[in-house]
Amino acid sequence: ASASTDHESQSPRPRRPSLIVFDLDNTLWTPELYQLRFKFGKNSDQTPIANKDIHLFPGAQKVIDLIRNIDPIICKPDDNNQHKKIKFAIASRTNAGAWAIDLLRQFDIDDLFDYVQIFSGDKKTHFAIIQSQSDIPYDEMLFFDDNRSGKYGNCLPVSSLGVLSVHCPNGIDTLDVFQRGLDAFANQWDGKPNTIVE
Repeated sequence: ASASTDHESQSPRPRRPSLIVFDLDNTLWTPELYQLRFKFGKNSDQTPIANKDIHLFPGAQKVIDLIRNIDPIICKPDDNNQHKKIKFAIASRTNAGAWAIDLLRQFDIDDLFDYVQIFSGDKKTHFAIIQSQSDIPYDEMLFFDDNRSGKYGNCLPVSSLGVLSVHCPNGIDTLDVFQRGLDAFANQWDGKPNTIVE
């Protein structure tokens, strides 16, 4: 068979990701946890309180409501054309991992995420672990993060793995930010690495 025939016989790209991954600081919530260390003081044993010290972005809260209610927007048809819930994950490179995990519990959203990787370091390592745990290919993942590139950038290195990355410098402040990522995955992305949605 010719190359074109082989290409034509391949299954079309899925119109929904199999896994959606979120950063935490300045993506799902604000402010960033390192800022609270300065606020509380270096030697303070104070811990952040949800909805007092840390707040979910309004758009992030709407996304969480969609996940909790298994809204059709966060489902995809399976092989039998039955709607199957997309999986969700957290990938955060904060140094305040204990705070982050406690805040997920305080916000009562820790049970919504199938995979959680919270530790400092290269975010590509977070994704390697998530990929190993989930067995989901990188090109079936969608990632939201406020940092694009540079020393603290995440979108650029993660996109190099083949993950469609959505740069949201103001966090998921509206539901439109989330919808933009879904629309790009469904209608604009060709599955190639190094793609970032602005």
